[in-house]
Amino acid sequence: MSDIDRSLRIRAFLQKWSGVLLALLLILAAVGGWWSYQVHATQEIEREQVTVEQWSESTAYEHSAVITNDSLVFNEGERVRDRPVYYVNLSRELDVTYVYEHTAETGS
Repeated sequence: MSDIDRSLRIRAFLQKWSGVLLALLLILAAVGGWWSYQVHATQEIEREQVTVEQWSESTAYEHSAVITNDSLVFNEGERVRDRPVYYVNLSRELDVTYVYEHTAETGS
């Protein structure tokens, strides 16, 4: 059997079965794509969220001053609260209160 005969037989075989081979390759590509999608796109990890302990916190910040020197705006002895600015010429001390509260089901 010569090389030319073998080449002709291979060509004839491929021409006769080309549709079937193409269909098999397409099916193989589809199965590979489906498998790759299943591996990478779906998560197999189950997650469960459990609240072990609940807690909360709150804070409060207050500031005020007693006016010690008379001015056009404030009278002497008047208490001013939550001002953005306290002038040292009008009041000598600033009273500040900071409250922090923590609540939890257990613990301290």
